[in-house]
Amino acid sequence: MEKILGVDFSGSKRPANKIALAELETKDVLNLKKVYLLSDLKPLENPYVLLVSIIAKFPIAGLDAPLGLPYSSIEVDSYDELLKRFSDKFETAEQLYAHGKNFKKEPKREAE
Repeated sequence: MEKILGVDFSGSKRPANKIALAELETKDVLNLKKVYLLSDLKPLENPYVLLVSIIAKFPIAGLDAPLGLPYSSIEVDSYDELLKRFSDKFETAEQLYAHGKNFKKEPKREAE
């Protein structure tokens, strides 16, 4: 039996309040065991630290994360470059969370 976690990052002014989690198990078929919001767990300060600790408990996790990041947050011209530089810019969940708190409202994304 495999345990699987699904994570959906829904758009919101406060994205951490809209992170949905689905816990699944598979034997012969895929069974949905539990669905909840990360905010239901009442993270004390940084919800992303809690999210990382939950993901670490699952051997398989799928994340539905937006790839349309604001250019001002990444300052790169390709997804390959984004993947190479993202972890340099945000080495910890705390750094990413602090960066996101700087925005008064959701930044607009540039269309391709």
